[in-house]
Amino acid sequence: MLEFSDIKSTHLYVTSLYLLSAEPPGYESYFITTSALYRSNTKQYRCDIEKSGGRIVYRSNTSSIELIIEAQEQSPNARTEYASVLVSVLPSNLNPPVITYNSNTGYIFENSSVGARVYTDAAASTTLLKLAFTDPETSSSDLPVQFTTTVSAGQPFAVTQEGYIVLNSSVLDYEATTKYVLTVTVTKATSPWYSATVTVTVNVLNVNDNSPVILVPDNYSVTVTAGNYTTTAPRVIVTVQATDIDFGPPQFKLNRVVPANATSKFSVSQNGSLSVTGSLSPGDVFAVYVTASDLGKPVRSTEAFVVVSVPISCRKSPRKYLVYINEEETINATVYVPIEGQPLPLP
Repeated sequence: MLEFSDIKSTHLYVTSLYLLSAEPPGYESYFITTSALYRSNTKQYRCDIEKSGGRIVYRSNTSSIELIIEAQEQSPNARTEYASVLVSVLPSNLNPPVITYNSNTGYIFENSSVGARVYTDAAASTTLLKLAFTDPETSSSDLPVQFTTTVSAGQPFAVTQEGYIVLNSSVLDYEATTKYVLTVTVTKATSPWYSATVTVTVNVLNVNDNSPVILVPDNYSVTVTAGNYTTTAPRVIVTVQATDIDFGPPQFKLNRVVPANATSKFSVSQNGSLSVTGSLSPGDVFAVYVTASDLGKPVRSTEAFVVVSVPISCRKSPRKYLVYINEEETINATVYVPIEGQPLPLP
C-alpha cells in the first residue's frame, strides 16, 4: 500500500493513482492497482498493489520487478508525483537442494589428526574433495542459501558449510578399517525443509606404523657339527620367520655376528634362511643377528637373535657289534660289554 497526500490545498485534489510502467517492460499486466481515500482529514489516498491471479512470475526470468506508480491531482495544474516500488521475486522453495562434487571417492591417511581433510588423489596431498550445495530456485545475485549437513551415524567424519569432508574423530586405523561409505544429507534451512543425499567413499591409506614381528620358535638356538663348509654347498641350519601387517612380506639380511671375525662363516637369504658358509671348530659359539625389514617408507626393522653352538665331542657309537655267545648261557647273562678302541675277543 502506498500513501499520497496534498498538504498545500484546502481541497482534496489527489484522485488518480495507477500503475504507470514496469521494469522489465511487460510486467504491468502482472499487477492490479486500486486507489481509495485513506484519511480524509489528512488528505491521504492509498494505492493497493495486488498480484494478478492469472499471471505467473517465473524467477528464472527475473528476480525483481520495479513498478512506477503515478499520483495525479484533480486541479487546474494537474500536478503529478511518482513512486517506485521494487518487488522481489522470492524463491518458491518447491525443490530440494542440488549436490555436486569434484569426486565422490576420497583418501585420507590413517592416524590423521582431528580436522584433517579428505583428498581426491590417492596420495592424499594434492586436491581436496569438495561438495557444492546449491538451491535450484536461486541465482548468483541472491543472498547465500543456508543448508544443514549431516553424515550417516557412526562415521568419524563431518561436512563443513563449505563442503569439505573432515575427520572429527582420531580413530582411523588401516589395519582395522580400510574404507568408510558416507551418506551425506543436505537440508534446506526453511520449511518444508527439502533435502538431498549423496554417497561418498573415503579410503584409508596405510601408514607404516608397525615393525615386523619375529616368530620365535624353539630352534633359534641351534647346534651344528664341526666341519669345513667353505667348499661345500651352504648348509641351512635354521629359517627365521617374521610377519608385517603393514608392508610385508619382510626381507631378511645378516646384520652382524659375534665374534665379529666370524661374519664370513654365515649368510642369510631374503626369505630368512640362515646358512653356514665357513669352517666351524668344536667348542665354537656364535651369536648371529638377523634383521627383518618391511617394504614400507620409512623402512621399519626388527632383529632376530640366533645362537649357533658347535659341540666339543662329535663321537659316534659303532653301528654294528659282532658278539659270540655260548649255547649253555642262561637267561639274563651278560654276553659282552664293548669298550671303544678295544677289539672284540674271539670265542
